[in-house]
Amino acid sequence: MNRTTRTILFLSCLAMFMILCPIILAYSMGYVFDINKKKIVPTGSISIKSIPKSANIILNGIMAEKSTPALITNLSAGSYNVEIFKDGYLPWNKTLKVKDFHLSVADNILLFPKNPQSQSIANALRWIKFSPFRSFAIGSQEDTANPLFLNLSINEMPAFSSIDSNCRIVSIEPESISWSIQEKYVSFFATLNNGQKGYYFLETLNPQNIKLIALEKYENSRIVWHNKNDDILIYVSDNKITQKNIVSNDEIVIANDSDKVFLSNNKIYFIQKDSGIIYSVSDPWMIPSKNNEIEKKQFTETALLTDIEYSIINISDDSFLIHGENGSVSIINNGSIKQVQNNVYGVDVNKQGKILTFNAHEISLILENGDKKQLITRLSEKIKKAFWITDNHVAYLLENGNFFITESDSRDGRNTVAPIKDVMENCWIGENSDSAYPILYFINKETLYKVDWES
Repeated sequence: MNRTTRTILFLSCLAMFMILCPIILAYSMGYVFDINKKKIVPTGSISIKSIPKSANIILNGIMAEKSTPALITNLSAGSYNVEIFKDGYLPWNKTLKVKDFHLSVADNILLFPKNPQSQSIANALRWIKFSPFRSFAIGSQEDTANPLFLNLSINEMPAFSSIDSNCRIVSIEPESISWSIQEKYVSFFATLNNGQKGYYFLETLNPQNIKLIALEKYENSRIVWHNKNDDILIYVSDNKITQKNIVSNDEIVIANDSDKVFLSNNKIYFIQKDSGIIYSVSDPWMIPSKNNEIEKKQFTETALLTDIEYSIINISDDSFLIHGENGSVSIINNGSIKQVQNNVYGVDVNKQGKILTFNAHEISLILENGDKKQLITRLSEKIKKAFWITDNHVAYLLENGNFFITESDSRDGRNTVAPIKDVMENCWIGENSDSAYPILYFINKETLYKVDWES
């Protein structure tokens, strides 16, 4: 190869590089050549993830070559109708907007089975109370006076109710049932066959071992378990709050002027009965005090009404959601109380701290620390209950027994499905670490069922 040939080859390669390099760089930056417009135009992308995987994708009516999860690139700016479907599952559909140089994301797509199977767990139920993670439950059946204990993780009903050979439990007050933080224990107010009444507790993995909780007074008392230690409980009686270790039986009096208590991090909070002001004390179990002296500190300046009951949910450290029986919803943040909604029937908070509220006909989200409200749905039928079924999906049960699941993603409306055809009288969810689908229990005609999403 002579010098002239080498020069020509070098110049040819240089020219090709000069031509291709801008094209390659432009393509990598999101530009493509639009044949119709006959010019290079910017593009955007859509990222799609679904459970289960390998679902089909239809983009503006055209089947995509890829299945989920997928990154679809080089899309001109505009609106794209995305359909996700898979055999045996209810489809998902949403219009997503694509902007130049931007990535539109749809990564919380959960496809629900069309016809999930339901397994009967127990029948002839008069009432039932679940543990926090729905691993256990206590209930009562029509055909027996004995209470019912359910180990739902293994679907067993172990023997339960005998204190000893002569004494057995004949009734339990459902509203008195309280579970320890890791579901190691459950406590309840019970009546024995000899007429004796009191608070008892048992180990959930050994329900035959029922023990009396020694309290100063049993009538009109209430028990709350510690938020970090299963061996510690707090009982409220005659406006006195006492912390008790059920192993050592050691007790510390927390307050003498309150009957409403809640816990967060290393503090115990209580609402002073006369003033409605919330006070806090350092948790004696977490931070031992000198000489068992309890120093209370004022937490809020604003007072709560003292003549109504409250349900209190811990959102984060020093941040709480308070739902009053009068329908009011307030957020406490670092001691400041802000009322954010009225006429609320129920509330729920997911693991991300998103607040859900519902009344007779509306389900809403409370956002930005109560400064913004976002409507999930408005219905003509009456809503019985609503709750988070995943961190991105809301379930709701209507008074007519119909059950629905809707997504929290508000772009182009929300996908709503009705995967369960059975009429429900009530329903609950449980955690399922092995699956993206939560455990769902429901009652129909006094029978408790468990939904098997992946059968």
